[in-house]
Amino acid sequence: MKRTPADDAFSRCIRERANWTCELCKTVHPDAQATGRTRSLHCSHLYGRGNWSVRFDSGNAFCHCYACHVRFGSNKDLQNVHAREKFTEHELALLTERKNDNRLGKLARKSQKEITKHYRQEYDRMRKLRAKGHNGRIEFENWC
Repeated sequence: MKRTPADDAFSRCIRERANWTCELCKTVHPDAQATGRTRSLHCSHLYGRGNWSVRFDSGNAFCHCYACHVRFGSNKDLQNVHAREKFTEHELALLTERKNDNRLGKLARKSQKEITKHYRQEYDRMRKLRAKGHNGRIEFENWC
């Protein structure tokens, strides 16, 4: 599946939100923290990127190292456990409802430039907070 500039901007926000730490194995990537770039951490989706209605939804994405991303993507039981740890049943139901909203998917496909711009701005804001000494998780605003 082709990776777009919007995917890249969103992925950086997900990794920054987690402070460049895998949300499954808890491995910290200090070089990535310093530079804001790495190939060893991925943006992993509960509902895959093919689901455009939640492709850029922060509730649908996690920061995982390569090994955990592979394990997560191939193990439905692990996905369910991870989702239950992160979400209430109500939150998961809302995410599933958004996933099934074709209108949101069509809007996301048409709005990639705006999505890219939004997540680049959010990423810059998050990096400024880190530079001021903010540690831990930093939430960001969803595009839509």
